[in-house]
Amino acid sequence: MKKLWLIGLGVGLLTTGLWGNISFAGNFKSGSEPDGFRGIKWGTDISTIQGMKDTGKGYSAHPDEKYYTREGDKLETGGAKLKKIQYSFYKGKFFEVTIWIEEKNLQQFRNIIKERFGKLHSTGVFWSELNSENVELTLYSGYAGAPPWFKMVWKGIFKTKEEKEEEQKAKEGAKDENW
Repeated sequence: MKKLWLIGLGVGLLTTGLWGNISFAGNFKSGSEPDGFRGIKWGTDISTIQGMKDTGKGYSAHPDEKYYTREGDKLETGGAKLKKIQYSFYKGKFFEVTIWIEEKNLQQFRNIIKERFGKLHSTGVFWSELNSENVELTLYSGYAGAPPWFKMVWKGIFKTKEEKEEEQKAKEGAKDENW
């Protein structure tokens, strides 16, 4: 009985370890992870970008997050009509863009995302995602009158100074010729 219990425990731990390493969101196509949006790189300071219009804090509860629209933004991509593009800044640094999509263009927009970044993977009835260590893409397909939207978030904005230093050390270490 004790042996059976130990085998069950071992299988349970192995299974838990395997499930812990599985990502249910998709991966980016090679070389397609975005480094920003429409010429604005992640982490760019708002003061260096022309034509941004402050639209306030919106739904954010964080006092250091503000939303903007951009004068002259083309509300279309690849033939898919867009309703609005909102740029989000945390402590003045660009980290997120949200795009509201015309409902009739949702499938076309989804196809554009698939072609550009890779296949979005369903993470719920109305949600699809692509993830990396640095960027998360989310597509909400709308429900009960809520319009569909697409969001790109740069996760680096929330990394601590120590985490950023460790990443830099790892990059430098990976270049070591003695490897």
